[in-house]
Amino acid sequence: MGSLDLAAQRFLWDKKGRVSLNFNDILFGERTRGEVIYQEINVHFRQWSESRNVRLTFNYSFGNQKLKTARTRQTASDEETQRVKMQ
Repeated sequence: MGSLDLAAQRFLWDKKGRVSLNFNDILFGERTRGEVIYQEINVHFRQWSESRNVRLTFNYSFGNQKLKTARTRQTASDEETQRVKMQ
């Protein structure tokens, strides 16, 4: 059993948008074959499901992207550590 997948993505509008294209199981390799031989019982089987698919996705980030890096959050425990800190 095995599969070959392929994906590509492209950023748009100063990295606010992203388009992705994914191909799964290109060679249709997710097939199972088996054989059971026990005493006088011989069973041969093949099994597969439709595992090939193509997916196109689009993501867009809203809001100001520059604020995320400038913002620093402090928790109550951080403030308590600063208050109790001995010199």
